[in-house]
Amino acid sequence: MPVRAAETRESIARAAYGCFREHGYYETSVDAICATAGVSKGSFYYHYASKQECFVDILETWTREVISEVQKQFESATLAERPFLSLQAAFRRENVRGRLIVPLWLEFTVLARREPAIRDVLARFYHRARLAIGEMLRPFVGDVITAGDIDGLSGAILGVFIGVLVQELPDPGHSEANQASDAVLAVMDRIMEQTLPTARSTPPLHAAVNRRPRSAATAEPSSERVTDDAFASFVAQQSGAVRKCAADLRELILQELPMASERVIKGWRVIAYDLSGLLCYLKPQRGGVDVGFYQGDELEGAEELTAGRGKHLRHLRVKAGAIDHARVTALLKSALAVRQATDRP
Repeated sequence: MPVRAAETRESIARAAYGCFREHGYYETSVDAICATAGVSKGSFYYHYASKQECFVDILETWTREVISEVQKQFESATLAERPFLSLQAAFRRENVRGRLIVPLWLEFTVLARREPAIRDVLARFYHRARLAIGEMLRPFVGDVITAGDIDGLSGAILGVFIGVLVQELPDPGHSEANQASDAVLAVMDRIMEQTLPTARSTPPLHAAVNRRPRSAATAEPSSERVTDDAFASFVAQQSGAVRKCAADLRELILQELPMASERVIKGWRVIAYDLSGLLCYLKPQRGGVDVGFYQGDELEGAEELTAGRGKHLRHLRVKAGAIDHARVTALLKSALAVRQATDRP
C-alpha cells in the first residue's frame, strides 16, 4: 500500500476508534467517522467495505498491539527475582490502557454473540493471550505444576486483568483494579515462596527452577530436542537467508551445549535452551537472528551485547550470512561457565 494511502487508512481507523469509544458501535455512523477524520465517504469506502470491517480492523490492530505489549511486560517480570511481585507493576501499567478500552471491549464482547467476524477476532485474542502468558510462566513453574495447570493459570491471570477492570467501571469506589490485581498476585507469590523455598535466594527465580540434578545435566546429551519439522515450521515465515542463519546457529549451540534441552517457547517467539534453568535462545528477526542469554549481564564481554528486556537479558544480533562462529562460541562457553558457577553448591 502506498505511503499516502496507508496514512489515510490509519487516520480513518484512529477517527473511528475515537468515535466508537465515545459513542459506541451502533451510534457511530460512517458520516461521523469521515467528519472526524476529515475524509470523504468515497475515501472511507475505498479502504473499508463497511463500518463493521473498519471495526474489525481496529480490533485486530488493537489485539496485536496489546499482545505485544503484554508479552514485553510479562517477559520482563518473569526474569525478575520475584516474578509475581514484578507482575504487579506490569498489571498496573496495563490497567491504565485497559480503563480506556473497557467500555468498547464490553461492546466487542456483546457484538461477538451475533457477529462471526468479531467473534473470531476475540477468540484469537484470548487464545494468543493465554498462550503467551502460559509460555512466559512455564520457565519458572513448569516443574511444579502440570501443563494443564499452567493453561488454567494463564487463563485465570487474563481473567483477573479483564475482570477487575470490568468491576471497577460501575463501582470505582469499592472495586479498584490495581488493588484487586495486587492482592491476587501477592497471594500467588506467597504460594510460590512456600512451594519453592530456594527461589528467594540467589540466583534469581528464573535460574533456580526447572532444576535437574547436576549429574543429569552433564552426563549425556539431552533427548529433549525440537524436531526438524517443528524447527522448519518455527522459521517458515522468515527469508531463506534468515532460515539458514537460524539453522547454522542452532547447530552451533547443540554442538557446544549437547546436554541442554531445546524447545520452542511460542509466547516469546524463541527456541530456548535449558540447562538447570533457561540458558540461551534463538530469536529470528528481519535480516538476522538474535542469540540471547538469560544471564547475559554476567557474561564475559557483556558490555558488547545489546540489552534485552529485564535486568539480566542480553543478546547478540547476528546478521544473516555473517555468523562470527568464534564470537558465538565464546559467548556460549561463557554462559555455560556462569551457569556452572551458579549451580555449584
